[in-house]
Amino acid sequence: MTDDGVNLDDLFAQFTGDGAVVVARSYGGRIAELPDGTLVGLRKRCRSGLLGTTGHLTLDLFFPDGRREYVRVPPE
Repeated sequence: MTDDGVNLDDLFAQFTGDGAVVVARSYGGRIAELPDGTLVGLRKRCRSGLLGTTGHLTLDLFFPDGRREYVRVPPE
């Protein structure tokens, strides 16, 4: 859960409602492509260790223009 009580599985489902599931073996989680080309991914464990986030749940957004945004939540 995020600090404001949002469950990342629910957020993934909300974002990917119209998306097609994509097989991405190197991603390490579920990923879906939206009609506009945006990829939305959900990983159960972040491995980067960026700013102490190893082990965090991560919701990734990969936009068609090359931008990337993410939400990381510490494990409970």
